Amino acid sequence: MFAYGTTGSGKTYTVSGGAKKRNGIIQQTVRRIRQKFIDAKFFKSKLSCYMIQLYKSDIVDLLRHSTILPVALEVIEDGRTGLIEIKGATLIQPTTKDFLAENGEEIFIKAINTGLDNRLMRATNANETSSRSHLVISFVITY
Repeated sequence: MFAYGTTGSGKTYTVSGGAKKRNGIIQQTVRRIRQKFIDAKFFKSKLSCYMIQLYKSDIVDLLRHSTILPVALEVIEDGRTGLIEIKGATLIQPTTKDFLAENGEEIFIKAINTGLDNRLMRATNANETSSRSHLVISFVITY
């Protein structure tokens, strides 16, 4: 999914759910994926995700804890599948059992909300809290 629009048009609110970070597209997607895992009985499948911010030519790992030294992040394309990944990014990878447990989606939602809080924001002439960047959240499902 891509969200595009002018500053102040509501992209961040729609995607992240606003200040409460509960019902944005991100949170709804995680809940929907979890339900699909349950409905299809994907008990041997795994869901993981990473979250980065792109600003100019910088890649920032939004899930890396501030006490952990940063590592160089590298954009890699899997020659076999064509999938793009960010090598070195912090990966949220709960066990399938934990993800499928009651409220298991909260593992991802809590991490993503932390990542949203870690985004670099600055004032611009058009908006008091503009990121002037791109947010990438990648969900990887393996069977």
